[in-house]
Amino acid sequence: MEDPRKVDEVYQEAFAYLGPAVVEAVVDPNEPAMPGHVTMEQAWNFAKSLVRGEKDRTKIIKTVLENKVREVV
Repeated sequence: MEDPRKVDEVYQEAFAYLGPAVVEAVVDPNEPAMPGHVTMEQAWNFAKSLVRGEKDRTKIIKTVLENKVREVV
């Protein structure tokens, strides 16, 4: 799945299939794997991992900030 507008269509097809189904999707490699609701402890540990020298940390921080701006706007 490359087009986010087709998520519903792809999921409907996957769930309609009788048996296991795999949905392959293109994702942003700089999007951190975080739950929808982040606790303070999770945010603190995430920040510490970035400070310790996470690869591509500037790109990850940029992605997180862009996501937050989108939430507000």
